[in-house]
Amino acid sequence: MTQQAQWSVRRASVEDVPALKEHWQKAGVLDDALEKNLTEFQIAENSEGTIRGVVGVRLHDQQAWIYHESFIDQSEAGSIQEAIWKRIHTLAQNHALYKIWTHSDSPTWTRLKFLNATQEVLSEKPSEFQMMSDQWKVLVLREPSEEAVSLDNEFELFQKAQQADREQLMKQTAMMKIIAYTILIITLVGGGTLLVVMFSKGLFFMGK
Repeated sequence: MTQQAQWSVRRASVEDVPALKEHWQKAGVLDDALEKNLTEFQIAENSEGTIRGVVGVRLHDQQAWIYHESFIDQSEAGSIQEAIWKRIHTLAQNHALYKIWTHSDSPTWTRLKFLNATQEVLSEKPSEFQMMSDQWKVLVLREPSEEAVSLDNEFELFQKAQQADREQLMKQTAMMKIIAYTILIITLVGGGTLLVVMFSKGLFFMGK
């Protein structure tokens, strides 16, 4: 049995928080923000159920970012990365991803065909993938098809049209309210005036 086969990989859950905190502490990682993105992390456990490695995978706009890798023993890092890579590859297929990013300089990602990203390619990296580093590697799985781009554009136009319709409806509703209030005020004023006139005439006849 290879070392890679010994790792059990799964997505982190709320029940893992205590163990994850202990893992990050042992790995020298101190970041309270990690818990907020709990479900982005993939966990590698040994046969005893102990967390030995954790890798974050953030998805956005048909792209993924491999980030915040932590390992108890760096000698296990390579085999854990390869085990987690199988799950990432499945995510890529399920979500039709076309690029995967990482800022790690681990030889594992180089072996898996990640290349240094050029400035031109970096311009395509989602702003949601933020890291204080310009040293990014990227794996291009495929180019976004014209059909997919067209669908994205159509969906964006559809959203804008819906927003415009909502704004127009809100304006019409506001105008109808103004008209209704105006009619109500005119009716009340007119009715009040009529009552005053009728009441005045009644007093006049009573006085005769």
